[in-house]
Amino acid sequence: MAVPAQQKMTFRVEYHLDRRQLLRLELMPWLPAIAGTLGFGLGAVYLSTTVSPIFALLFLLPLVMYRGLFRFLIELVIFPRRPVRLEISGDVLRWQMGRSPPRELPLTGIIQVCRTGDPQWWTILHRDGTVIPLQADLLSESELGYLKGFALEAARQRRMAVP
Repeated sequence: MAVPAQQKMTFRVEYHLDRRQLLRLELMPWLPAIAGTLGFGLGAVYLSTTVSPIFALLFLLPLVMYRGLFRFLIELVIFPRRPVRLEISGDVLRWQMGRSPPRELPLTGIIQVCRTGDPQWWTILHRDGTVIPLQADLLSESELGYLKGFALEAARQRRMAVP
């Protein structure tokens, strides 16, 4: 979406996500890995008890393969809240959560701005799969309308692309 220069907005918001919100945001992509790990773990238990105790070493494999998941779970126990910074400037959305490096996403990739579940939170969906939760009271109506404008333009382009 091409936004005229006089309509471009710049704003920044900072807020925190608690454990429940972090679980809802971060755990969903890991569900297939968790299911696979449970099945693999049951197989390792069976092999180590019936065939040989050496198969107990298989328990180390999920720790290596899914270290991001285990790192997330450990951080979730240690840090009850994680700071989040969202900055809109020019044609770029910069999003940083905790100590992770900031992500730069083009505003034209916003496909939906909606309320899901909790009415005090907005959810911004990006076409690359990024889900950004945002407290509803942090944005003014004009800032929220600005973000929704990109989602509406993306929807309009999708409708025009379908014959």
